[in-house]
Amino acid sequence: MISNLIASIILMIYSPNPPMFWAYIFFIMASILLLGAAYSRRSFGFTVMYLIYIGIDGVGFLKTLT
Repeated sequence: MISNLIASIILMIYSPNPPMFWAYIFFIMASILLLGAAYSRRSFGFTVMYLIYIGIDGVGFLKTLT
C-alpha cells in the first residue's frame, strides 16, 4: 500500500524523532483502505486484524495529539 510506504519513509527520514502525527495519519488511512478490501472479500480474519490495527494506531494518534 502506498500509504504504508509513505509512513515508513517519513519514519526513516526523520529518525530518531519522526513527526508521528503524519506517520499515524498515513498508517490509519492505509488500515481503513485495507479494512474496506478485507470486508468486501468477506474475510473475517483480516477484517478483525485491520480493526485492531486501527484501534492501536488510533490510540497512538490520540497520545500524539496530547
